[in-house]
Amino acid sequence: EGASLLTLKHKGRIILMMRHPAYIAESMYLTRPNTQKGDLKGLLRFVNSTDYYDNWMTRMLANVPKNTPVTEEHFKYARMILENKFVIGMTNDMAETITKRIKLHFGWKELPSKNGCELDYIKRGTLELPTSALEEGSREWRFIAKRNLFDAKLHARGMAVFGMQKMRIPVHPYTVRDDRKVVSEA
Repeated sequence: EGASLLTLKHKGRIILMMRHPAYIAESMYLTRPNTQKGDLKGLLRFVNSTDYYDNWMTRMLANVPKNTPVTEEHFKYARMILENKFVIGMTNDMAETITKRIKLHFGWKELPSKNGCELDYIKRGTLELPTSALEEGSREWRFIAKRNLFDAKLHARGMAVFGMQKMRIPVHPYTVRDDRKVVSEA
């Protein structure tokens, strides 16, 4: 039923918060029993095991079953959905994501009685992301990115779309109306 909301006739948008697949793999590993943060050998064994769900985002967007290899065609389809159906957010840039993207697109306003809550949530959301034992560009990072090649490509594309959406993301009519009111009162 939910899939019928996103058709060519109904051009809905969904908020998608993106993280690099290496961080996602590490988070998945740490949810397993008897794992320890910083155990990079254990993480690599997990990523190389049959239990690991590689290219998770590409699989979800292109509807690829777990035991089916992900192809370039699946990636292209996932990329098309990513580019056309999502307001992209980056977990490593929560302030930009919330205040300059999502808030404007959806017309969200902070209630006067809740002044400051928005910044608290942004800070809390940023601080609650687990710190990683992975070093970007390290041997372990590259191994995980290679195992998740299509998700790594999708993440890179998501970063580009995040940058482009800054200029082209539609602003909610309530935001435009309120901005005109402020200008006319000045």
